[in-house]
Formats: sequence, C-alpha cells, structure tokens
Amino acid sequence: MSWGAARVLAAGDWTQFQGAPQHAGAAASSAPAPPLKRLWRLHVAGERSGLSGAVVAAGTAVAMGVHAVYGVDAATGTISWQVVRHSGQIASPAVGRSGGKTILVYTEGARKSDSAVVGVDLATRARLWRQPLKDVSTSGVTIDGHNVLLGDANGRLYDFDLATGDPMSWSPRALGGGGIDAPPAAAGGEVFPVTRDRTTTNVRVFGVNESSGRGDWDYTPRYAAGTSSAVTAGGGLVYFGMGNELQVHAVSSTTGVAAWTARTRSSFWPLSAPAYAGGTLYVLSTSATDSALYAFDGSNGMKRWDFEFEAPGFLSSPVLVGDTAYVGIDDGRVVGIDTGRAVEVWEDHTGPGGIGPLAVTGDELIASKRGRHGGLIAFGPNPAGRLLAIPSPTKLKFGRDLSAFAIAFVAVLLVVFAAGTGARRLVGQGLGAPTPRGSEPPGDTVGDPGSEGDS
Repeated sequence: MSWGAARVLAAGDWTQFQGAPQHAGAAASSAPAPPLKRLWRLHVAGERSGLSGAVVAAGTAVAMGVHAVYGVDAATGTISWQVVRHSGQIASPAVGRSGGKTILVYTEGARKSDSAVVGVDLATRARLWRQPLKDVSTSGVTIDGHNVLLGDANGRLYDFDLATGDPMSWSPRALGGGGIDAPPAAAGGEVFPVTRDRTTTNVRVFGVNESSGRGDWDYTPRYAAGTSSAVTAGGGLVYFGMGNELQVHAVSSTTGVAAWTARTRSSFWPLSAPAYAGGTLYVLSTSATDSALYAFDGSNGMKRWDFEFEAPGFLSSPVLVGDTAYVGIDDGRVVGIDTGRAVEVWEDHTGPGGIGPLAVTGDELIASKRGRHGGLIAFGPNPAGRLLAIPSPTKLKFGRDLSAFAIAFVAVLLVVFAAGTGARRLVGQGLGAPTPRGSEPPGDTVGDPGSEGDS
C-alpha cells in the first residue's frame, strides 16, 4: 500500500507507543470486539528478536527490527517496503505530521558513536534528517505535535523539531539518576520521563516543561524502587507503578503532588505503561512467575477488580477497546478481559515467545511477537466465534483455599478432640490408681482419691 503525500493522520490511527503522547492506550472506537480470529501473521527472516510494537497510519503498520524498519499492509500482512536501520535495540517508533509530510521517526545505533534519531518521509521513504545522540537510546519515541521526545541510557531527555530535526534550545537536558527505558509521556505542555539507575536501583519520575526544559517537579520514592512502569497521563494526573513498593502512584501532572497510592501484589516493568479510559486506570503488574491486570478508579485509587494470569507480563501494556481490555502475556497469549464483569472473554495462544506492545486500528488488533519466530500478528472480528466467561484464577484460588482451610480446620479439631479424650483417659486412670504409701510429697494437698477419677 502506497502513502499519499497529502495524507492526513486520522483519529483512528495508532501513531506511537500506547497510541498517543499521553500513552492512554485507548482506541478511538469500540472495534474490534471479541471474539476475534487471526487475520494474518508476519515473520521476518533474519530478525531473530522479533519486531517492535506497530504504529499504524493510512492502512500501513510500521514496526522496527534490529536491521530495518518495515512497512506492512495492515489488511494482508505483506511487507510493502523497508528502510535499513543501523542496528540497536528494538524500541517503539512513532509517526507524526508536519510541513505537509507524514514523518516516521525511529532510533538506531548500538554504540555511543553511531547512536542517532532519524526522520523519514513516508511518501518516498527518503531520509529527511538524522541527529546524533550522546548515548545509546532504547526508550523509543514520543511525538507531541511538532516535538520529538526520547531519552538515552545516561538519563538525557531530548526534544527535536519533527519537520527539521533541529533540537530545541534546551535539548538535551541531563536528568541524572540513570537511563530512560521507555518513551516519555507528554500532556498539557509537560513531558514525563522516568529514570532508572541500574546500580543503585533508584527510580525518579519527572515533570519537565516542554517549551523551556525547566524541571517543574520530580518524584522519588522513600526507598529504592528497583523498577517503575512507564508513565500515563489522564484527568490532570500522571500514573505509574513503583517496583519494590508494589504500589501504583497518581500525582498531579503540574506539581507532582501525590493524589493517591494503591497496593498491588507484584512489581512493575519499565516497558509496560498503564492505560486510562473513562476515568478508570488499568495497570499490569508482574512477578517472574505470574502477573495481574488491575482496574482502579482514576480519581481516588479505589480498586474495582483485578484479574490474574499464571504467567508474567514484562513487555506488554493493556489497551482499551470499548468494554474490553486487551493484554499480552509472556507465555504467548493475547487475552481480552471484559471490563464490566472482570472475566476473560477471549484469548489466542500464539506459541512460544512473549507478546510486546499492542496496536489498534480500524477493526484490527495488531500484536508484536518477540523471539526467534516473532513478528506481527493481526486479529479481527470473528462473528462465528464463541465468547468465554473465565473468572480470575485469584477467585478460584480463594475458593479452593477456603475449602482447604475448612478441611484443615476440621482435621485439627478432630486431632485436638482425640488428643483431649486420650489425655482425659490417662489422667483419669492416673487419679483412680492407688497411691503407694510413703510416695506422697511432703505437704501434698491432693484431695481424696476416691472423690475424683473413679469410673
């Protein structure tokens, strides 16, 4: 599928990580609704780590591998074009519109000396600009209007002009405190990067003025957090999870003042962001063995429900499509959860290899597949399919645990009763037996043996 030079990005396009600069992860429509079926699957030979999450515009899904950036026909899953990329870790690209052109932006380079951010005209695939970076970037790209935002491994925040690639007067800004792992969120003229120090495990979340580069606030937990999720902005607040605390935080987007915190059972991973829609926050927390999707009231942090998965979820973020929250799991499943009933209504097991970021466009859900056999997998409506109604394993475990506790409790009572009966018999036998003369201790005041214990 070719790109027209005058093509304007549509409201339903998924232009970057979690769809928009706020990282809300919410689709513009209620499609596709479950049940779904696979429409196509793309594997690129030579891309042994799979592909990044897709961004979608004008019917083309764009994803990045180690060796190239690929344009894929979203209707058929066939590669329409590719642009050579000079290695580097897989990260999220982004698409924006400026100066009458639709521009793809991505990072490249596995070493300081060749690290850069690149802008490409999608009508011709010609390079428009390339700007060197001071260190390797693995964060991926956020586009907020005409601003291209990203971070590097040494905690620098960058801001480039989308049309020309020229850096803002303040860019880069050294935040310190470690590297920036995920695309910074942006809303209301503020940028929200997260830094993570791999040595001290300290985590900091920042609010930076997009125009001046001024640091308006930064949020540091009382104890080293180990990891943090990426940031999502919505309803005047920014949301993120802190690892060692096992807590979701909501702070003012303008002041950084805490609004609320809420507890989870597991930690958070830097490459996963919360999703926000209709006043509800959806967060994926994970351990090394399992994960859970939580729904919180975005205004006060009250937990509405949680749904547990018996596998971790390190690479994916929840996305909201109508009444369904879709999420990818490291065991290869893509799952749909009904947000009203908190039950699983659909899943597809794609085989070995974790699921990365999801994208939504039109009536398609496009999942990034990692690993040697990875790539992209598209799902669409399946009118002949059957909806599931699977409750969270946490509820099932609670019932099993309650039954097990009741059985154990009865068993303990029986043991105690038997032991007590035996003890009474032994005591009764002892008290009823004649006491040899001269065996009583001096001053013993035991009552008359004949008055108790006889049977």
